[in-house]
Amino acid sequence: MKTFMFMDIEATGLRWRQDVVLEVAWAFTDEHFEVLGEPRSFVVKPEDHEWATIASQLRKNDIPRQMHQSSGLYDELPMAEHDILDIRKVMRADIEEQLQVGAAIHLAGLSVEFDRTFLDELHDFEFEEMGVHHRLYNLSAVKLALDNVGVVYYSAKPGNHRALADVFEAIEQARIFRELLGHLPAV
Repeated sequence: MKTFMFMDIEATGLRWRQDVVLEVAWAFTDEHFEVLGEPRSFVVKPEDHEWATIASQLRKNDIPRQMHQSSGLYDELPMAEHDILDIRKVMRADIEEQLQVGAAIHLAGLSVEFDRTFLDELHDFEFEEMGVHHRLYNLSAVKLALDNVGVVYYSAKPGNHRALADVFEAIEQARIFRELLGHLPAV
């Protein structure tokens, strides 16, 4: 039995050594990608010293700035109530609750390695220490593999570049791949 923890972050850019995490969301599913428990979503309350960095990075990079402005995330940042340490505590508690069921937890999502790296490297989330398996279900890699061999599939409706919407997009994409790949003969 496996449990998948679909996770997504929104950040000021793609460079974990320079950019800042703005939003974190996750939801657990079973092997059939049915949601277990309560999905979570948090806009990250930046530390005081991070406000200037966030503003500077978003001024320099049009794509994330426009994306976060159009999604509404940019306007929510000043009202954020949870710092990254609070979010890590909630995530740890949710993981512990899922582990009590006895299933292995695998991180999953669209480019989930990116999200994991941001949280591990910047904020010491230490997923393995929390009990999360080291193997990931990276749906972007599955898309690339299927594209490479010419397999036609349909994609889930894209999220709006908000973390929780992207989590649900990834869950729907996993269901699509399960249906597609479930028809392959067993070896």
